[in-house]
Amino acid sequence: MLLRRYGCVRERRWRIVLTDALRKCSIPPFWMVFSKTFSELVRGVLNGAWNMLKKVAFLTALIGIFSVLLPERTARAADHLRHRPFGSVWMGALTLALMIGLMVVLALSVIGAITFPIFAVLIPLAFILGGLIATYGMGSALLYRISDFDDTRVPERLLAALIGAIVISLLTLVPFIGFWITVAIGLSGMGALIWPSLQKRLPVSA
Repeated sequence: MLLRRYGCVRERRWRIVLTDALRKCSIPPFWMVFSKTFSELVRGVLNGAWNMLKKVAFLTALIGIFSVLLPERTARAADHLRHRPFGSVWMGALTLALMIGLMVVLALSVIGAITFPIFAVLIPLAFILGGLIATYGMGSALLYRISDFDDTRVPERLLAALIGAIVISLLTLVPFIGFWITVAIGLSGMGALIWPSLQKRLPVSA
């Protein structure tokens, strides 16, 4: 009798232990897994959209300020970029190569300690400024195609900056080629800024 009771108690304990183990190792229902995956997906999409919205707003503000402070130079660079996009890219690449070469040559000279920090700041700044100009040029080119764009009006300049920022932000999201699109945008803007100025000073044809 005692052995039978002991066996029942022991069997009950093993059953409780086994039930707890199965409960801890149990696979969650399908709807719980789907709900968690879907919520993570939605959260990721919302975070990406919010980050892109902040990027577009930041670019629009910078381009708008630049186009308002220097309207003629911005309009001239955007016009050159609209008519000669590939030439602007090559001119920007040549300008960047010359700046890097000059930085290296001067770094090996006596004044290298002074000029190297200047070029180290100037080259990225010129590339960023070129990207802003190219972004504005993209927006103004689209507005010229779909409407009577007037670059002398501030609201239309801001609209061009906004459209360009949206388009460029979407293009840079393209896998594998987004980086090269960013490089081409920066170079084209640099070329569009420098080439019109050189045309005024040098006897070169368009």
